[in-house]
Amino acid sequence: MTEAPPLPRLGPWVRWPLVLSLVVLAVRIAGELSDWDPRWFPREGGPTLSPVGIWPLIPIVGFLQGFAVAGRGHAPDRPGLALVLHLLGGALLAAAVAIGMQSLRWPMQPIAAAAGALLAFGFAWRAWPELLRYTLAYGFCLRAGVVAVTALALALDWGTHLEYLPAESGATSPLERFALLAATQLLVWVPATVALGGAAGSFAALIRGRRADDALDE
Repeated sequence: MTEAPPLPRLGPWVRWPLVLSLVVLAVRIAGELSDWDPRWFPREGGPTLSPVGIWPLIPIVGFLQGFAVAGRGHAPDRPGLALVLHLLGGALLAAAVAIGMQSLRWPMQPIAAAAGALLAFGFAWRAWPELLRYTLAYGFCLRAGVVAVTALALALDWGTHLEYLPAESGATSPLERFALLAATQLLVWVPATVALGGAAGSFAALIRGRRADDALDE
């Protein structure tokens, strides 16, 4: 039985997406501090998703990572099922976060988010464990960097979206605010990156598989 080739090197598939994402974050913060068009550079956080932000890069990076991993012979047996599992994990994460924010107060919200994160990670591992190492590494490194920038923003009182918390969060002191903001980055956005990036990567594997099947039929 022929063994599959080794997986692509993890470093390049994390390093370059990370650099690009941090550049976009820097542009976003510069725009907010310079009072550029608030439609593109809003200072609000929460459900406001600016076109200039990191989140649009998540499915792009996931797609490329999935395409590369599948190209090395490590595609999931059923890419369509992997796509559904990633989306299901993301939906459960969103539900846990919504319940935590609407029904719980500090410090219980991170516990609800952690439960949702475990579900998202579990579904991603079940869907495609080889891809999980790439999406998780990218997501964790990126959000750790965002946490560091958030600490600086809070200390200097920049007033950016990184510091935004809804009034009903219950976090009042600077330490509580930082803890909740950091928890949001690590317990919400990291598993969200895994779920969304994994779904995009599974779609890439599905496309690649269909292309291979078409080539065999010709």
